[in-house]
Amino acid sequence: MPIYVRKAVRVGPFRFNISKSGVGVSVGVKGFRIGSGPRGNYIHAGRGGIYYRQTLGRRSKKRSPRPEAPELAPPPTGAPMREIDSGGVSEMVDSSSAGLLEEINAKLTAAPLLPFALGASLLALPILLVTLPPPLSLVAWAGGALVLVIGARLRDLTARSVVLLYDLEPEVEKAYEKLVDSIEAVSDSARLWHVPQAAAVAETKYHGGAKTTVQRDVVTPRRRSLPAIKANIDFPVLPAGSQLLAFTPERLLVFEGNAVGAVPYKDVKAEVSETRFLEDRDVPTDAKVVDRTWRYVDKEGGPDDRFRDNPEIPVVLYEQVHLTSPSGLNELFQVSKLGAGKALGESLRALSAALEDGRPD
Repeated sequence: MPIYVRKAVRVGPFRFNISKSGVGVSVGVKGFRIGSGPRGNYIHAGRGGIYYRQTLGRRSKKRSPRPEAPELAPPPTGAPMREIDSGGVSEMVDSSSAGLLEEINAKLTAAPLLPFALGASLLALPILLVTLPPPLSLVAWAGGALVLVIGARLRDLTARSVVLLYDLEPEVEKAYEKLVDSIEAVSDSARLWHVPQAAAVAETKYHGGAKTTVQRDVVTPRRRSLPAIKANIDFPVLPAGSQLLAFTPERLLVFEGNAVGAVPYKDVKAEVSETRFLEDRDVPTDAKVVDRTWRYVDKEGGPDDRFRDNPEIPVVLYEQVHLTSPSGLNELFQVSKLGAGKALGESLRALSAALEDGRPD
C-alpha cells in the first residue's frame, strides 16, 4: 500500500499547492484564479490556450513566533491499572505540535453554519408564501435558500479545516512507506483486536488454567481523511475504543470526540510480544495452534470430570502490540498473524530514527 502524495489540496473554493519553492494558495473558478505563492500574489486568467498572468506584488515573509511548550503532567505511578486505556488527549502535547493542536482543536469545536442555514431557509418559506404570489414566492425561496446553503457550506469547509501539505525527505518518505505497509500487513491479518481491559484470574481451574482474562474488540485499520484536516496524504488510522490513532508522517495523532492530542514518534514505545491465548471462539485462519486444554481443568492440568459440559479449547499463539508514551498513550492490540506486529514495531522505530536524523542541529 504505497503512499500517494498529492501536489494540491482543495478546501471549498480554495486550492493549496505545494512545489519546490514553497506553498501557495489560490481561489476562483476555471479560467480565472487569484492566488498567492512563494513568488508573490498573482492573477491567472484565460481558456482555450490563451492565458493571462499578472504578478500583483511580492508578499513579505513573516516568521510566526514559536509556540511555547506546555508543561506535561508526569506519568501516573502506582499499581498496574486493570483498564488498558490511554489518558486524556489534552495531555498528549509536545513543543513541536502545540500550535498545530491548538488550531485543529479550534476547528473541531467550531459551530457549523449549515444547520442554521437550513433552518433559516425553512422558516423563510411560509413568510414568502404569505407576502408574495405562489410562483414568485417559490422561485424567490428556492434561489435564496440555495445561495444561503451553498454559502454556509463553503464557510464550514474553510473555517473548519486545517490544511497540511507534506513534502517528505527521501529517507523519511521511505520510512513512512514502511510504516504504512506494516499497518496494511496488520490489517491483512485474519483478526486484529483492541484490548481495553484485562484482569487476573483468581480460580484458574475454571478458566482452562489461564491466569489472565481479557476483553477484546475486533478492529480494522484503514486509510482515511481525518476530522478537520485536509491533507495531500491519506493517513492509516487504527481504532482504539473511544479513541482513534492516526499515523501521520511526523507524529501520532490521537482523536477523541471533538479533541485531538499528539505524540511524537520518538516518544512512542512499541512493545511486541507473543502470548498464548485460550481461544473459545473460531480460530483465525492464519493463527498458530500450539496446544490444547479444557474449559475446566483439575490440579494436574487435565479435564475436570466433575463437569459434563467441558469442551476442549485450542491454545493459540498471538502477537501483542502495546503502544505507550510518557504523555499517557496506553493501547494494547492482539494480532492473529505472527510477525505482523513485530514489523509494525520495527517500522515505528525506523520512522522515529529517520525523523531525528533529518532534524537540523
